[in-house]
Order: sequence, then structure tokens, then C-alpha cells
Amino acid sequence: MSEPWKTENWWVSPLNYDSNVIGKNRPKPPILHDVTLRDGEESANVVFSVEDKVNIAVALDSAGLPRIEFLLTTPGAEEAMERILDLGLNAQIYGAGGLVNPKNMAIALRCKVKNITLGIRTSDLAIKTSGGKSREQILEQCLDAIKTSKDNDMSVNLFLADCPRADMAFLEEVVRRCVETGADSVTVVDSVGTAIPQTIAYLVRMVKSWTDKPVEIHTHNDYGLGMATSLAGWEAGADVIHVTVNSLGYRCGNPATEEVALALEALYGVDTGVKLNHLYGLSVLVQEATNQPVAFNKPLSGPGAFGYEKYAPIKKALEMKLPQAFYPYLPDTIGRQQVLFLSKWSDAEMVKKKLDDLGKSIDDDQAEIFLKAVKAEAYHLKRSLIEEDIEKLFRKTFS
Repeated sequence: MSEPWKTENWWVSPLNYDSNVIGKNRPKPPILHDVTLRDGEESANVVFSVEDKVNIAVALDSAGLPRIEFLLTTPGAEEAMERILDLGLNAQIYGAGGLVNPKNMAIALRCKVKNITLGIRTSDLAIKTSGGKSREQILEQCLDAIKTSKDNDMSVNLFLADCPRADMAFLEEVVRRCVETGADSVTVVDSVGTAIPQTIAYLVRMVKSWTDKPVEIHTHNDYGLGMATSLAGWEAGADVIHVTVNSLGYRCGNPATEEVALALEALYGVDTGVKLNHLYGLSVLVQEATNQPVAFNKPLSGPGAFGYEKYAPIKKALEMKLPQAFYPYLPDTIGRQQVLFLSKWSDAEMVKKKLDDLGKSIDDDQAEIFLKAVKAEAYHLKRSLIEEDIEKLFRKTFS
């Protein structure tokens, strides 16, 4: 009997694959559309150099991301785009950046990018901040941009900004008229992260009822629901999920590329085409380019993502060849190693493990003595002990 929930890399809940939970028809694998170099660059306090953009694009392509989107309206964008297109990457390259504005569309034309994301404000709240334009003026501006794009052999991804707060009748009109004019796909966009998963699923179903074009999903993480809303949209029939490395993006960011890819592979059994063992390196590259370290407990790439202070249960699981008992996915799945901390909650086995790693051997009685010293020192330092602390404390305890 096949057990897809259990592999050498993870052992997830078998209920994830139960038809009573997921239904009889599983959604087809989504395309992952990475917007690290678009929405990610729109993050506050993030500035990518030309070299950063090229390096990140190459890394995304090497990791197997099938689509990469770029912001065309920042310093160095045109040079970066020219260099990236010359590389002949496997990934499809998209350009974006207020392309309903003819000046910005001219940049896309100069860059000779063949795929664009074209945004339109759909909620009255967003339209009111557009400089006095009406619904019809906003729509006509978008239709003109689509015509320009199609005249220049561009594929157009219609980006329905803030559609969870839009009037549904107007939203339907936008979709139908833009598709009639030439839009090749339509993206449901929760620009401000205001929707619950069920709302995004409903919007995807509605958009799919208005057009037979591919439907994409782009959500934000302001309520911590970016991953949940994106997966709900996919389960409702969306063909593409937009993601960013390390959850970069406006305000609280978008669903993380690395988290979405692994969740699809491990929890849903979906082949994303992404090389999972590239994910950690990709995260580190983007951290270095942005000078923004991820949270200690961030899934996959956080320093504490695989951290334990007690070693006895880990040791037992390893001896039984059942490491999945304590890890939702094994660290080397994504290019990492287990992380062990010697601190206030550690046990004697962790003491022996950490000292053994430093080339020091002690018996059980000495381990208990040193454990007491460790806990006192951790309490004093208000953190776990690093290698230097351990060496110093060992000399102090046993000198």
C-alpha cells in the first residue's frame, strides 16, 4: 500500500491524503511565480544592486522556480533586466511596475520583456487614491495598456489589486473586458492582506466562472495568513501562486517561496519542480542581499528552526532510525543540519554531545555536575552557551 505521507525526508499526517479531508479531486500542481525581485524590492528598507538582482535571478532559476518577476522602475532595473535576459535562463521572466502608466510601459518595451504583470485598482477605496480617476477611467487606462502590450507581442497577466474589497459587479466587468481585450491570465490579489482563506477561495471560483484564462493568486501576510490564503486559492482552482523568498514584500510581505514549495511537496504530495535542497542557500543569499536576517524561529531558514536543547529523545530517535519523530522534515531536505543548543533546559545527553563535538569526554557523574553549571550560566547570560562559553565553563568546572 502506498504511503505518500511518509518518505525518507518527512513523515506528515496521513489525514492530509484522506479523501474525507481533501475531497476526491486533488488540485493540479500550481506554478510558483516568484516576485522577490518585484514585490520583494518594494519592501521598505530593501535595495537590490544590479549584481544582487542578477545573482538572485540565477539562484531562483537554479532552484527550479519556473517564473521570476522583476520591478522595472528602480535604479539599475534596465541594466539588470538586459543582463538577465542575455543569460537565457529556463525561468519565464516577467516585468512589472505600474505599467498602466505609458512612461513605465515604455521601460518594459525598451527591456524587450515578453511577459508583464499589469495592475489595476479594483476596489473603490483604492480607486479613490488614484488622483481623482473614476472606475471607467481606471478601466480604460488598463485596456489601453493591454492593447499596447498585445501590439508588442507581450503576454499580459492582469493583476486585480485589492479585489477582496472590490464591488463584485465592477470586478466582473474588469475581468471580462480585460480578457476580451487580450489579457492572458488573471490574478486575484489581496493587496493589503484583508481576506480570510475562504474569501480568497470564493474569489478564485468567481473569477474562474468569468473567464477560461489561467487564474493566479497573490496574497499578503498582514494577519499571518499569506500561506493559508494562497493555498486556499490554489485548492479552489488557482493555477499559479505568487511567492517571495523570506516573505519579502510590502509591509509584512508575501507567502515565502521556500515555505510554500516545501508545504506543497510534503503536506500535499505535489511535485513543484523546485529543488528543495537549494532553499536554504536561496534564503541566505537574499538575507545577505537585503541585510535583513530572518526571525530566529522562521520555518526552514530561521537559526532555531531545527533547534533542540534536550538531546536524549533525539539520540533515541536517531538510534531507531526514526528522526522524523522529532522533525517535521529533515534538515538536509532543504540543505541544513540539526541545531543543538546547550542551555537552561538541556539534559545530560546534550552536555555529552556538545562536549564530544569539542573533543572532550566525560562520564555520567561529570555530565550531571557540568549540567548544573550550564543551567546556572545560561540563567546568568540569558541565552544558550556558545562554543567559547562552553570551553571556559568546562575549564572552570573541572580545573
